[in-house]
Amino acid sequence: PKSVAVVGASRSVGKPGNRIVENLRILDFRGEVYPINPFADEIHGYKCYPSIKDVPESVDVAIIAVPSRSAVEIVEDCAEKGVKGIVVISGGFAEGWEKGKEIEEKIVEIAREMGIRIIGPNTMGVLDPETGFTSFFSILRKISSGKIGVISQSGAFANFMLLSLHHLGISRVVAIGNKCDVNEIDALDFLLKDKKTEVIAMYLEGFTDGRKLFELLSSAKKPVVILKSGRTEGGKRSAMSHTASISTNEEIFEAACRQAGVVKVRDYEELVDTVKALALNPIPKGDRVAVVQPSGAECVMSADAVEELGLKLAKFSEKTIEELYEFAPEWHSINNPIDLYPIIEKSGDRVFFDVLRLLCEDEKVDAIVSGIFIPSLLTLDLDLNWLKEYSKPVFFTLKDDLEPLREVRKRIENFFPVYTTPERAVRALKNMLTFSRFWEKT
Repeated sequence: PKSVAVVGASRSVGKPGNRIVENLRILDFRGEVYPINPFADEIHGYKCYPSIKDVPESVDVAIIAVPSRSAVEIVEDCAEKGVKGIVVISGGFAEGWEKGKEIEEKIVEIAREMGIRIIGPNTMGVLDPETGFTSFFSILRKISSGKIGVISQSGAFANFMLLSLHHLGISRVVAIGNKCDVNEIDALDFLLKDKKTEVIAMYLEGFTDGRKLFELLSSAKKPVVILKSGRTEGGKRSAMSHTASISTNEEIFEAACRQAGVVKVRDYEELVDTVKALALNPIPKGDRVAVVQPSGAECVMSADAVEELGLKLAKFSEKTIEELYEFAPEWHSINNPIDLYPIIEKSGDRVFFDVLRLLCEDEKVDAIVSGIFIPSLLTLDLDLNWLKEYSKPVFFTLKDDLEPLREVRKRIENFFPVYTTPERAVRALKNMLTFSRFWEKT
């Protein structure tokens, strides 16, 4: 939008109506900001107005941060002002009580009559790092514009995704809440057409139209990863009280995802792991995995993970094996997984990068899962662009429970994904293979 009014803008620090205005300033929103508060002159440097109807200029989008009982009047004011988009962040609508359901139905009726679209209610709404537009009321900082798009039925969940993925770059976030008007199908259709978005993460509790969603997912030309909650009876009851969503049969949904060629994950960790892999790696061309680890135990765990998840340990070419033996002590046997420690003892820390180069050049290797040999990385000005030039997916593993190790992880994730365990890395790789039909385009 070129202009946004925040209805319910507050002078009280920490309140949603205050935080939204502050976030628009922090993100350097390029358009005009009009806080609506009849008892304030200015908020965060923006001039206030008593009502949206008092704003002298046109308003593209209104963010409503007032109690649900006032929503109908505010939406009527928005319609009179000519507003075409509304984000209702407030709760107390269909998810809460019968009166709230009536209010929600009424604001939708007014909006449809006047050609207005509504996101929400009961949500964080929208965040677009490229333009700085947001209706989020969480604590935000500058966020890199990138390729990951997020659709979430929960505002809090959308915020969790920002915390986990902001350093990788976000294209758009749409938190649909109760989806009284704009729903998951509208949001997905938009992100599939959006040139900035290359990977889509979805969190859903229920569906507006399962058939339409399936058709859209089946025709997707981008990887889509879905976490759907409400799998149990308790979860379904909670979804109904959270966003007034009726959850669907889990077995039917799993079958639909398989048929549509999208990845359905079971938890937040797997969602983040998979999206991270898709954002930082090319799609693998096959399931032949090379494993490099700095200890025997990690070699064994990695091998188990590869085979238990239905992938294959790559059989190296003769050339690769011959060159690896040149780095190794005479007593060390070269296998897949590669136990790196004896090789490092003979040839030094930097041989780690030589090993990775050999595996990237081996046509019998489709992907690499590698532990990080710490001494070689703590002291280096790390630039892995040379490794990216091979266009082969690489998954690093690292226990990042100490501050120096967290710094290493951050530096590596400028280039490749890092996981705390081999199992998480291999699971993300397996999920990527769902989208192998895309690999020639990546």
